[in-house]
Amino acid sequence: MRFVTPVALAIVLAVTSGAVSAPAMAAKKEKEQKAPQLKPTAKYLEAYQKVDVAIKAKDAAAAKAALAESEAVATSADDKQLVASQQVQIGLLAPQDNALIRKGLEGQLAGGNLGAADAAKYHGIAGDIAFDAKDFDAAVAHYKASGDTSKYPRMAEAYVTKAIALGGPTITTPESKTLVQEAIAILKQTADAETAAGRKPDEGLLKRGEQLSMVIKSPGASEWTAMRLKQYPNGDTWGSVLRQLYSANISAKSGLKLDIFRLMDAAGALEGDNAYRTYYELARVDTSYGEAQAILTKARAAQVPLKDATDESLLAGKIAADRKTLDVAGAEAAKSAKGADSVFAAKGYLAYGEYAKALAQYEAALQKGGVDADEVNSRIGYTKYKLNDLPGAQAAFAKVQAGPRKALANYWLTLIASKGTA
Repeated sequence: MRFVTPVALAIVLAVTSGAVSAPAMAAKKEKEQKAPQLKPTAKYLEAYQKVDVAIKAKDAAAAKAALAESEAVATSADDKQLVASQQVQIGLLAPQDNALIRKGLEGQLAGGNLGAADAAKYHGIAGDIAFDAKDFDAAVAHYKASGDTSKYPRMAEAYVTKAIALGGPTITTPESKTLVQEAIAILKQTADAETAAGRKPDEGLLKRGEQLSMVIKSPGASEWTAMRLKQYPNGDTWGSVLRQLYSANISAKSGLKLDIFRLMDAAGALEGDNAYRTYYELARVDTSYGEAQAILTKARAAQVPLKDATDESLLAGKIAADRKTLDVAGAEAAKSAKGADSVFAAKGYLAYGEYAKALAQYEAALQKGGVDADEVNSRIGYTKYKLNDLPGAQAAFAKVQAGPRKALANYWLTLIASKGTA
């Protein structure tokens, strides 16, 4: 009888959702490789054959009973390598026994007869089985030994699970925070490896890195967000990112929250009744009645019914009265030395889409002073964006210095860059 190590096994075994499957083509290809020949002891050979008969008969109970006998007489390294091989084969019989499969894989790894590629595959599979068994330390050790970056997201989750056990879901202890930082570093390594290979990192991986960074309040969260927006600049991604920014600033003044929704609109991320309704309410509270009406019109075009959103006849009355004061406010602002008067006039023009007039007033406000420069620069950036002056918009947003408006400005810069403006 000829004995070989089952070098095909790492290809044959693939753990998916805790189950092991066998892709036939990959197994066939791997079996064609030359494997090291094993020489069992005479005493072990007889026990090995009994196990082999039970395996071929697919009798798991008989195979396990025979295996116990063969293990007792396995004395040489080759004997033990064959024991490990049969442990895997028996583990694959119904009912599948992943613990036995893992034991066999680890036995073969310990035997030292595997090539580097096969050892890496075995470590990956053993890591998956250990992970599913919640043996996270062993899972991490196997994943590291595998060197397979496709396994690294699971390795990261092993660290996160351990962190939660130590510090709860909010990661309250220094030890748990360190574990989460390790998980984030692993995810970053995975994302970088994918990018270096010319592939897009998985969107779920980027979301997880961002989420974990936010949990531990890491400044690196913005880097993850930027990666998401660069790789997946779709409405769903923008909506997710900007809803997070909105939630983080839920107690802020309505003007900032309105500006967040303006970016959401520009990024194509307005979706559903709640988004349109919130945008409408923010505009109405800000007394930007023209913009409120434009939002209702946009919602209708998107076939999003906003029931009870407003008494439109009342809104129409406010708009009619408001429009009469626009140029009056503009003229008064032009004569005033106060920047605040120019901001007030600019806001009115902005609400009705008169962006050139709004821009002139915002620029005048900066020259006069006494205003929130970050707010005004962000509004200048917005008006220039609406006027399709993307380089000018970039320059204005780049001047925003601090706080949530800085974060918002950075998102605007990401959106503009995605449109091909350097």
